[in-house]
Amino acid sequence: MKKLIIYCGLFISALAMMTSCGKSSNGNEIVGAPDYIPFKFESDGQYGLLGKDGKPLFSEEFDNEIKAAFEGIFVVTGENGTYSLYKAQQKPELVPGCEDLIDYGAMSEGLIPIVKKDSRISFIDKNGKEKFVLKPHNGKEITKVKMFYEGRAVIATEDGKVGFIDKNGKVVIEPKYDEATSFMDGVAFVTKKEKDSEDVVFIKIDKNGKEIKLGKNLMPYRILGWGVEMPNELCLKVDKESDERKVVLLDDDGKITKTFPKKVEFVVDLQKDNYIFADDEDKFGLNNSKDETIIRAKYEQMQRLSNGNFLVAKSNDKYDIINEKDEPVKSFGDDYRKMTYYPEFGLIFAKTGKDKYELLDVDGNKVSQEEFIISKNALRRSNSKNYTATSDYFNAEELAQKIVSTISAKGMGKLSIGETFAIGNPENYTTYQKSLSNFDREEAGININILPQKGYIEASIEATDYIVNYNDQNKIQFNPEAKINQISLEITLRDFKSSCEVTKSIIKSLKAKGYKGLVSTEYVYASYKDNIGFTVMPAEDGVLIIMGEEKEKPSEAVIKGLTEELKKADEAINEALKLEKSDD
Repeated sequence: MKKLIIYCGLFISALAMMTSCGKSSNGNEIVGAPDYIPFKFESDGQYGLLGKDGKPLFSEEFDNEIKAAFEGIFVVTGENGTYSLYKAQQKPELVPGCEDLIDYGAMSEGLIPIVKKDSRISFIDKNGKEKFVLKPHNGKEITKVKMFYEGRAVIATEDGKVGFIDKNGKVVIEPKYDEATSFMDGVAFVTKKEKDSEDVVFIKIDKNGKEIKLGKNLMPYRILGWGVEMPNELCLKVDKESDERKVVLLDDDGKITKTFPKKVEFVVDLQKDNYIFADDEDKFGLNNSKDETIIRAKYEQMQRLSNGNFLVAKSNDKYDIINEKDEPVKSFGDDYRKMTYYPEFGLIFAKTGKDKYELLDVDGNKVSQEEFIISKNALRRSNSKNYTATSDYFNAEELAQKIVSTISAKGMGKLSIGETFAIGNPENYTTYQKSLSNFDREEAGININILPQKGYIEASIEATDYIVNYNDQNKIQFNPEAKINQISLEITLRDFKSSCEVTKSIIKSLKAKGYKGLVSTEYVYASYKDNIGFTVMPAEDGVLIIMGEEKEKPSEAVIKGLTEELKKADEAINEALKLEKSDD
């Protein structure tokens, strides 16, 4: 399995360079291609958009960095890490309602995902009209989404599982996989970990989710997570016993129809008559359809141009255009530090200095006499991580209420550590057992990750028979059945203001459940019911909830002391809110 991971890393570096997106080298339309890419003028440092003709759509419009335009929409970054959407035209216009976004995706098939503050991921059209919001699916928040391909978009839920939605926002393929590619030619590749095993099963699915299992020892080239994808059903077959590797081609049923020669480490451009390949020394060459070598593997880089020729690198900074007979068509010598063909633009980007490029056509001629400053990020493919919309939406109130309700119903002293952990963690009790090694250094406490970014719960637990014994490796073994005496939850939120609002909502919920306040202020609540005491108050960028079982109701002296302390806390909270408001 470790071998597979290493090999995947090798693929990413090669495929990032070779993957096609606009028009492919064989003339087919490429999905997800940008209309324009951003550049920066050296003279004043302002940004514009560069078209496929090598000419600026507009220039000297924006001081802040801008992103590539897809289907007429591009993104401008804000000073505070936010984003705004604009229409790509000679005089750019702000898309209504699309200012100061938290995150964004790429416009595709008429839809673009956006994330506003304290909101779930939503999809809008090019005029800013909201089409749908990605609401929780089976109780789990949808936290990631890629762009649409063939009417389907990859989503990920808060537990990290991936599936697909259609263009109405409906989940059409359940999020039950670990990785997934976008759909191309009616199929996608997904992975799923085998139960009670480290093995990964690779599966091909159609748009209805029908599965064709490819096997545990196959690594499809398109299985590269949220990164680069290649629209060929090429796989790496690995014999786990011998570590022997073979590149194979699959048919529609997942059967191997072709095995490439041993010298072929991976295929980066498969055509009807020939294919570009790399050998075990990462040198590139060309074979025909009968696997006979046309051009031996000797080049550092090799890309197929739309005119049938090839852009090759003889060394790190010496480039040629050659024909299929390995004859030079045009030599650039050491004129350029790096040259890369982008089929989505039909142009060769020739690097002259740090982030400086000249634009050439497929014959190697300049399409413009100007140099453009283009960042590395600007040249990322449309289906890369750069165009995955991610939400940190976190319904802390809902989760806190769920935990409070569970403890209220069962009684603190009847609830086990394992049960409590399962409430907050979608991976449930199995993950809890696997995670024990994470907190044997702490002796107490559980970290429950809820979402990939902001928003999580830290739980400190006091329980009877919490620690069982030490194992043979002298590591602490915990008892998941230990009965709980006290839980301290700290729910991390975006800011102090939202912490106070969530606190008020939780207090309201407690009151509705019959918890009578021993101490009650606007933002602090200490209550007692059925021998269980609750204290709720805002913490720094979060909410603090303390729950504990009491043998008997606290004495008047204890209540009086608690009242004084919590009133001071309430005063401090109000003062902090005033200061925050004045800062705004």
